[in-house]
Amino acid sequence: RCDSCFAFCEGLLQSSSKLSDALMNIREAPFSNHENWFDYFPSKIRPTDAIILAGTGATSTLHRDPFEWTGTSICLEGTKIWRFILPPPESKGGVAVVDEALASYRLDSIAWEEEEGGDDSKESVVLSAGWQSDMTLYDVIDESFPSAFDWVTMEEDDVDNFEREMERVGMDISCIRPSTDALDALNQIGNAKDSDDSSPLFATAIHQPGDLLLIPAHCWHQTYAP
Repeated sequence: RCDSCFAFCEGLLQSSSKLSDALMNIREAPFSNHENWFDYFPSKIRPTDAIILAGTGATSTLHRDPFEWTGTSICLEGTKIWRFILPPPESKGGVAVVDEALASYRLDSIAWEEEEGGDDSKESVVLSAGWQSDMTLYDVIDESFPSAFDWVTMEEDDVDNFEREMERVGMDISCIRPSTDALDALNQIGNAKDSDDSSPLFATAIHQPGDLLLIPAHCWHQTYAP
């Protein structure tokens, strides 16, 4: 789609301490009694909040985050579809099964490296690496999928119907189809789970303005902007 732009901007919120503080208070609310280990990082390499801008049809990569952290995402405007791949229990191999099925590879957290234009003689400081896959959970979008204008009109006319329809298409693999290799991987992961586990191939979340979404550790995920 012509508007499928995806921008990941780290450090942008630093220029507005008022906005940054307000968002930080929302982000930290579920963890008020927990220690933030990033506070112990040197300030120059401490990760900052990031703003993500995504146009219609934009997707993130299929990945899971570094360390075993719990990620957070606050939606300020628009709607985003999230798909999460739930790993088998540890007794069945845990997240390693997902890593292998998705042909994953490690990717340094480049957002934490020295900024462009810096001193090339200094080595980049890389404190972590996430896991990434070249597969996608959003390979083919059915022709019946509503346009961005259709979604806006639907929301203005009937919010309840808009939310129901967004949930329906988000979960429907015939409407938003994963790539063939991703489907094979999802089935491989499903076969590794307990025989009485009836969970779906992936879990779906619809992210709307004002929502704070928590990203569990060890959970592969990918987003799509409808």
